[in-house]
Amino acid sequence: NTVILDWYKFLSKLRAEYSAFKCGDFEEIYKKQGVYLFKRYDENTQVLICVNLSNKDLFLNFDGQMTEIITKQNYYDNYTLKTNSIAIFVNNK
Repeated sequence: NTVILDWYKFLSKLRAEYSAFKCGDFEEIYKKQGVYLFKRYDENTQVLICVNLSNKDLFLNFDGQMTEIITKQNYYDNYTLKTNSIAIFVNNK
């Protein structure tokens, strides 16, 4: 399946590009009812991974600007994570 292969290639590229994926610390932020939020971080980068497998949209609030690296769009202060979706945010320190 090329969709799965493309997704793995994308994740491999992220690992090469952001040091927090390789050697950063891990912190679980939230895990309930199909919603998973965790971050990987090091001295240079903070990556926030958001997975919403619930049947409700999830409203995220954060301080400052975050870049969603799947879509490459910048968001300021908040983001709506639709049901059955994933978002990966990066904040370069």
